[in-house]
Amino acid sequence: MALPKVKQIFDVVPSTEYLHTVNDGGRHYTVCLLERKCVCGRFQVDELPCPHAWAVLKSKFLMPEDYCSNYYKPNSVVMTYDVHVYPLPDRNDWNIPPHVAEEVVLPPKWK
Repeated sequence: MALPKVKQIFDVVPSTEYLHTVNDGGRHYTVCLLERKCVCGRFQVDELPCPHAWAVLKSKFLMPEDYCSNYYKPNSVVMTYDVHVYPLPDRNDWNIPPHVAEEVVLPPKWK
């Protein structure tokens, strides 16, 4: 038997037009739409609205895709494959300078 989906409810409190406080189960998160930041860090790192930013956008009837990085948009993905990729020649035909061929690469000392 599948478990029912739990709907997460956020309480959004606007401070200014762009600054909001989001209550997430007793924890408070500050979201700035102008700078695309949330104190949880996900909004600015992933460049996608985190759940707190998403709650603010829904409360203001804004389109979440307007707050996503262009890297995630279809046009950017298509442009990724727009450049020709040429395969390397056969390994026997590589012209490797001696100072590079003699270089010993070791794994890092620490994880």
